[in-house]
Formats: sequence, structure tokens, C-alpha cells
Amino acid sequence: MSNSQGGENSRLFAALKNIAVTLLASGKTRLELLGNEIEEEKLRAVNLLLMA
Repeated sequence: MSNSQGGENSRLFAALKNIAVTLLASGKTRLELLGNEIEEEKLRAVNLLLMA
């Protein structure tokens, strides 16, 4: 019984670890996209100032 429960615990831990890794990767991607958006807006603002 304890062997099967240990296997279940390790599978559960692995699943939780995979979820955490996925969430962290998703968060990193969102931050990178936000950085790109901010950079584009800065370039657009500078372009508007130069054209004014």
C-alpha cells in the first residue's frame, strides 16, 4: 500500500511542478510581451514628436 501511495505522491508532485513551470514560463512570456509593447509605444511617441 505505501509503495502505491508513494508513487501517487511522486506523480502528484511532478504534476504540480509541471504546472508551476508552465505558469512561470507563461508569466515570463507576458512580461516580455509587455516590454515589447512599451518599447513600441516609446518609439511611436518619439516618432509623433519628431513629426510635430
